[in-house]
Amino acid sequence: MAIAASIKRWGALAEYCLADEKNSLRIPASMPDTEAVGFMVVYKTAYAALAIRTSIQPGETLLVLGAAGSTGGATVLLGKALGARIIAVAGSAERLAFCREIGADHGVNHKDGAITERVKELTDGRGVNVVFDPVGGELARQAMQSMARHGRFGFAGNASGEWVLINVLDALLRIIR
Repeated sequence: MAIAASIKRWGALAEYCLADEKNSLRIPASMPDTEAVGFMVVYKTAYAALAIRTSIQPGETLLVLGAAGSTGGATVLLGKALGARIIAVAGSAERLAFCREIGADHGVNHKDGAITERVKELTDGRGVNVVFDPVGGELARQAMQSMARHGRFGFAGNASGEWVLINVLDALLRIIR
């Protein structure tokens, strides 16, 4: 009986359900359900990383790892809306073309080798102000090496299977250089 009550109360197999308005989000009629499903997660993640954690400012340069993925794509769009210059990182020419279509100013294919030098070229040696990282691992380490003085790093995941390891000495030197 407890299981049946639990299913009645918390079940999700239904065409309609009751929801508290404060925990709901109105979706425009023009937005298909398939887009609305992921909207909250990816845009909330992008917003938290850009507006709250890293406080990105208009005119700053944003490096987006996994830029052709759902959260990365949302970050490209939101970063552009916030006035950032976007460098998208993805793993193919097709994915980078998509990133440019949605607003990226530049694209770097991480399968062409380490991204650090290419990012430094695109920023005239200054590095990026903000990194958005849903990937982790070696790519995130390279992104960290691409940061400008006083750069900020928005950790958002570890799609590579490992979190980025922070070199504390490098982080300290990056602040005082």
